[in-house]
Amino acid sequence: MRLVSQRLRWWPILALASGLMFSSGCAAKASFIGTELTPAQVAAPFTLRDQFGQDLELSSLKGKVVVMAFLYTNCPDICPLTTRTLGKAYDALGEDVRETAFVAITVDPERDTVEQVYRYSEQMAMLHKWAFLTGSRQEMEPVWRDYYVAAEKESSHDASAQGAATGYLVGHSAPVYLIDRDGKLRVAFASLPLVPQPLVNDIRLLLNEGG
Repeated sequence: MRLVSQRLRWWPILALASGLMFSSGCAAKASFIGTELTPAQVAAPFTLRDQFGQDLELSSLKGKVVVMAFLYTNCPDICPLTTRTLGKAYDALGEDVRETAFVAITVDPERDTVEQVYRYSEQMAMLHKWAFLTGSRQEMEPVWRDYYVAAEKESSHDASAQGAATGYLVGHSAPVYLIDRDGKLRVAFASLPLVPQPLVNDIRLLLNEGG
């Protein structure tokens, strides 16, 4: 439980920053289960490499609803749970998944090479279900900043034995964003529920706006 609390400690930073970014504040409509971000702002652009070594521009996904999460492959707790929920949501969408793009962005670029995110995606049965994006720290930091994600290597003193086995842990916020077909940030989950239904509900609401 200590590791979970260490990661969730960053969420107040994201919440505060989001309040500054969305000057009118966040208003949750009854129809959305996640927090609706209003007024909707265009999602910050980026180009990173996926698990196949191919460059992916966020703008290339326009026309689809994008599900965007932040995680890393050596994470012992929250990230595998998030990955499994994303996989369940993918499966639950049925035909709607054709109009949805799942994207994971690393918070540990030093270890999450293209080869490593490929292995993780394969192990988690997500290889062809999402784009797991990585790059150099210089490339990643502006993306984290644009999406109010804090990522910090934990010292060996703070890391548990489980983390020490992989070298270090990364304390990070774990938001999941939904971007609509027009490329605008619409919904945020501070951390993803363990069941896929809330995420599937909100994805379908955004899909129906364009349908």
